[in-house]
Amino acid sequence: MDEREHQLLTVWNPYFEPETIQVHVELLRQHGKVWWARLYRGQPIDTEAARAKYAHVAEIWPPSRKEGVLFATNFVMLHALRVDAVIFGRALPPEEVAFAPAHYFQEPEDAVGPWPALWFRVRDVRALSFNQVETLRHFFDRVIDAADFGYDPFASFKWRYPVVVRGPTVERLFDRALLGGRGRIFADLPETLFPPEVQNARRQLEERLGPHWGRLEERSRIFLASSWVVFNQYRKHRDFDLSSALTGAARAVETELCTHIVKPTVRALRIEALFGAQPLTLGAAAKFLDAVAERAREAGVTALWELAANETWRAWLDRFVDLRNDSMHTTQVRRGRVIEAWNELLAEDTPLAPMLFAKRRIQECL
Repeated sequence: MDEREHQLLTVWNPYFEPETIQVHVELLRQHGKVWWARLYRGQPIDTEAARAKYAHVAEIWPPSRKEGVLFATNFVMLHALRVDAVIFGRALPPEEVAFAPAHYFQEPEDAVGPWPALWFRVRDVRALSFNQVETLRHFFDRVIDAADFGYDPFASFKWRYPVVVRGPTVERLFDRALLGGRGRIFADLPETLFPPEVQNARRQLEERLGPHWGRLEERSRIFLASSWVVFNQYRKHRDFDLSSALTGAARAVETELCTHIVKPTVRALRIEALFGAQPLTLGAAAKFLDAVAERAREAGVTALWELAANETWRAWLDRFVDLRNDSMHTTQVRRGRVIEAWNELLAEDTPLAPMLFAKRRIQECL
């Protein structure tokens, strides 16, 4: 007996939001629901036009259908979304906007979008795969039967997504017995967002950094863990370019220093002109740090000035910015420099500590 039924398969583009799954899961955990949009490039379409364009969706999802599954992939990961409502067209009811990620409402750079064309109300999210081979195996083995283009989601033509597939039922995929009492819904589970190796990396880093780990932004923790996976896996392979093990670490430092220390200070004091037209990167933050810190001290915000005046920390920042620039611009970084950078980050006197202290004080002041 075939226990599958008609479901939908869609793709999401990491160019528009690289952490698409995470931002949806965060809202879902907070509110018990989140809206997932099918984005497309073209002229904005209303409800009637969307029903015509996605007639195959309307056919399998009449108003009487209570629940279904939307499989979502970026051609690497694969997740199942438990959906209990579909809205056709660009507009989401005003009272529901707070339950959808912000990137859906950003003004596009040109007239062809991307625009939302369909909205799916999601009540749960479950991870099925985190690597491309396992994702494709779901189609190759017909766990999810993609019909006319078989096991290969790359072979869909003419922007047909979401496409109709035959897949496991909602009851089977989201069987609460599979939770093992570890959460209310599958979205509560850490493995919904991270593969096992990243989860292990998070635990290792938490043990190494102690209370500092909990003071990092969640984005910073993700960046650090992803780089730590690469570092641990390849630091003993002499032929592997370890430069890539700095990428996430640099993004973590940039998140803490630029996004949560320098940027809010600059905005609060209205001194954006200090940077001119230069974007606020890690390099720019280091370059203009003294000027921003001095203006902050004049305004009574001393935490940034104290951070900038910390000679040990500033020497580390200069070294780290140089490493970041080399690794980001295809300059191979010597293995010893990469290992030294990680040793510094995870030392008892980690340079993350002064930043986190300054961040807390600035948040209290501003």
